[in-house]
Amino acid sequence: MIREAIDQANIQRTDLVAQFIRVLMESVRVGLKQSDLVAVVQY
Repeated sequence: MIREAIDQANIQRTDLVAQFIRVLMESVRVGLKQSDLVAVVQY
């Protein structure tokens, strides 16, 4: 029971990380298109 809950939490966390990385890559790609990468890096 507890192990199942931990597995579920790990799966949810992995999904969250994957989603975060996708958003991050997307914003980097948009930033490159706008040539605002320098501003992004400074933050």
